[in-house]
Amino acid sequence: MDRNVSKTILVVEDDLSVRDFVHQVLRSEGYSIRQASCGRQGLEEFLHHRDEVVLILSDVAMPNMTGPQMMTEILRIAPAVRWIFMTGYSAEAKLPDEFDQPILLLRKPFTPSALLAKVRQCLGES
Repeated sequence: MDRNVSKTILVVEDDLSVRDFVHQVLRSEGYSIRQASCGRQGLEEFLHHRDEVVLILSDVAMPNMTGPQMMTEILRIAPAVRWIFMTGYSAEAKLPDEFDQPILLLRKPFTPSALLAKVRQCLGES
């Protein structure tokens, strides 16, 4: 569990129950978590903690600023940050294609084990 203490994940999700679920699962594995309830807040949170955030786990569809809009802004200043988009929609989300960053998709609803497997895959952990 302690191996993940220095790995901070920013969770950006407008649904409080999903955000709390993700927070609990990741914290139980030792990850440090920052949270935001929309894309604009996620952008602000990232700007304040950009030196520690290694992964952004974001919803695609959110009010005020979508996940892809937030991603476009963040990747301009931090192209190495890793991404996982969570979505409940069956159609593929339109994600920015001007970046070479691999983007993983996690379909809602998901289990704790599916969430952890996707996070570990994105971070290159076994």
